[in-house]
Amino acid sequence: MIRRLADRPTADRDVEEQAEFYGEDGGEELVVRFLLAVDDAYNFIRENPRSGAPHQVRNPRLQGLRSWAVSGFEDVRVYYLQPEETLVRVVRVLHGKRDVEAILRHEHR
Repeated sequence: MIRRLADRPTADRDVEEQAEFYGEDGGEELVVRFLLAVDDAYNFIRENPRSGAPHQVRNPRLQGLRSWAVSGFEDVRVYYLQPEETLVRVVRVLHGKRDVEAILRHEHR
């Protein structure tokens, strides 16, 4: 089954901010590797939405939340929902050193 992947503006900003950090720390090559890895993670999630680890969060709007690590950047995880059979919604893309629980607690669906 073909699934569409929809990401939220907050997820886009998460990716941009993380790429900026990598650019300052490791240069353009690292940024490109990161962005390609995020794209690969998105494609995998779209094709295998139930493969991600279930992620329990206190936010009732995020029931069924799952996460998937970005390959090569395992501290960065894609948090997503599959609210419909043909749609996978990326909620956030967060580095594990951030207060993930607090961020997700305040996230709107």
